[in-house]
Amino acid sequence: MRIIEAMVVALLLAVLGSTPLWAAERIVTVAGARVRAAPGAGGELLAVLPFGTVVAERGRGEARQSIGDSEDYWYRIALPEGGEGWIFGALTQPFEAHRAARIYQELADARLDRELAFAEQVELTNFLARVAVEVMDPAAAGELSLAHLRSLRRSLDHINVVDFQAREAPEYQQWLMELENQGLLNYSEPSAEYLIPLARIWELHDAFYPLPVSEPMAWFAVTNPWAGECEGYLPCYLDIIDRTSGRYLKLHPEGEHAEAALGNIASFLEPGVEFAMAAEDLPTLNRQLAVLEATIAQVPASGDLPAQLAAFRQRHLEP
Repeated sequence: MRIIEAMVVALLLAVLGSTPLWAAERIVTVAGARVRAAPGAGGELLAVLPFGTVVAERGRGEARQSIGDSEDYWYRIALPEGGEGWIFGALTQPFEAHRAARIYQELADARLDRELAFAEQVELTNFLARVAVEVMDPAAAGELSLAHLRSLRRSLDHINVVDFQAREAPEYQQWLMELENQGLLNYSEPSAEYLIPLARIWELHDAFYPLPVSEPMAWFAVTNPWAGECEGYLPCYLDIIDRTSGRYLKLHPEGEHAEAALGNIASFLEPGVEFAMAAEDLPTLNRQLAVLEATIAQVPASGDLPAQLAAFRQRHLEP
């Protein structure tokens, strides 16, 4: 009888050593993680999981294995589309649903600190778009939404730096089509660049205003490249200021980037620059400058900018 009891205990210890006592989960921490039919690099390929996929852990291999510079166990997991497979542990990390927002943010921060390949950037962008609307905490949702914008901009940077022929690559065209369908794409003819629509950034900002995360969202809008060219036309330049640095200062007059926004306006007001305008533009220009004057007046750090603006008005509207 004692022999049988010992065998049962040994069996239980073996099972408990490889199988979690709870419904454990893991999250994929790389792009294109391979899932195999057996625990080893030579196992049949069953699936490729994108970054951020959460899977149920069903078991663990008996011994650690080395692949490249990494050493870890292989984990038996449930595949999202059904069935099971094995994934190398170094491609994942434990996932706890009650810490989901924090885990998502840590993963995003780590990836945004690195220079990623285009495919990796796309997977990160898609992951952030998904989880930003899943988390319940508004502050966390805002941070993840901002991280999504940053990753999206970097994905477009991959395309903007290559020549026109290279932009025809299927992976680029597929991504651009997806973004266009989501209303997340503008094209600037003068600079020949793909950009995030400014209106979409401010829309996101307004959804979180006045939470603290709205301030870096507003600054992201200011630093987002402008899709167009004014060609010296003064009402156009003032309209751009109103939609970027001016709007930032209206909403965040004491924000972290208020002085930088004021600097953007000051550089525009410097003397020596000639602008085009017509007589019929005067009422519009008068309104635009009045709005800018009122905006600057509410900013504590405005310094001598009101005087610069008054001098600008005198040079261009009161010759």
